[in-house]
Amino acid sequence: MNRVVLAGGVLAGLSLPALADVDFVAFGDMPYNAEQVGRMKSLAHHPALEGASFAIFYGDTKSGGTRCTVAELGGNKKLIEAIVDAPLFFTPGDNDWTDCDRKGDDELKVLDTILMPLYFRPEARPENDPRAKPEWQIVRQGGQLENARWTAGGTMFATFHIVATGNGREEIKIGDKPMNFARVDARDAANLTWLAETFGAAKDADSLVLTMHTDPTKTRDGLPVCDQTIRSKCDPYRPFLEALGEEAAAFGKPVLVIHGDTNPYCVQDGYLGVTNMQRLNGTGDYEPGVTRVRFIDGTFSFQPVGRDSGPAATCPAKGE
Repeated sequence: MNRVVLAGGVLAGLSLPALADVDFVAFGDMPYNAEQVGRMKSLAHHPALEGASFAIFYGDTKSGGTRCTVAELGGNKKLIEAIVDAPLFFTPGDNDWTDCDRKGDDELKVLDTILMPLYFRPEARPENDPRAKPEWQIVRQGGQLENARWTAGGTMFATFHIVATGNGREEIKIGDKPMNFARVDARDAANLTWLAETFGAAKDADSLVLTMHTDPTKTRDGLPVCDQTIRSKCDPYRPFLEALGEEAAAFGKPVLVIHGDTNPYCVQDGYLGVTNMQRLNGTGDYEPGVTRVRFIDGTFSFQPVGRDSGPAATCPAKGE
C-alpha cells in the first residue's frame, strides 16, 4: 500500500497516511501571561491533537515573575492537562520551583510541598491514568520520581529533572544554601545514572526520546565544571552532555532530545556532533503552540498545532 503524508497531514491523492510507530504531543513554557492562558484554552482538545498516545510537558508551567502558590501551579496544571485527552508526563522547569524565591517563596519548600504532590503523588502519575497502556511499562527512578521511562511503538522515552538557572545553583535567595547545593549534587548524580540506565534499557528499541526542561546548549565554555567545591562561575551541564554524546553515538539509532527554556522553535540535526541525534527546541517561552511528534519509517516528524509555522531547520549554536 502506498502511504504518503504531506506537511500538516494533508493526504496526497487517495493515498492513506503513513501509520506512525509512535505519536505524541510535546509542549511547555506556558502559560506565562493571561494572553497565553487564553491560547491554551483555545488549544484544549484541538482536532489536530486527536489520537495522540500521550503528552510530554517539559516544564515551566508559569512565569518566573509570579508567586509559586498552590492556586497558581494547580490552576495552570488543569490548563495543561486539558490540552490533550491522553496521559501527561511532566518534568519540572526552573519557573516551577528554583526561581520561586524571586517573589519570596523558598524554592525547596515549593518543590517538596507543592510541585511534587501536584504532579508526582501516585494518583497524579500517568502510570495510574486509566488511559495509559500496560505495555508502556512505565518505571521511575528510585529517589527521584521526576525521572520516568517508558516504551511506546518501539521508541523508548525518558525524562530528566534538569532545569535552568544553572540547574538550580544560581539565585538562591531564600533558604538553606548548603542544602540547596546538596540537592543539586544529588540530582546531577541521579541524572547521570538514569541516562546510563536508559541507554542500557534501550538496546532493543528502534529510537530514543529524552526530555528535559533546560536548553542544554547553555554551556559555559572555558569555565570549570560545577561540583561540590565549585559552586559559581562554572558549567552545570557539561558532564551530562558529554555522557549523552558518548551514549548516543554508541546507540547508533535515532535519538531525539526535546527541551524548552529558550526560543526559537527549531530542530538541530547532528546534535553534539552525533549524526543520529536531533534536538527539538520546543514551543513556548513566548513561542506559543504545541508540537505533535511522530516516528515514521525511522524518522521523527514535527507538526505544529496552534501556530502558523513549524520548527526552523536550524538552531542557534547556543541558547540564551
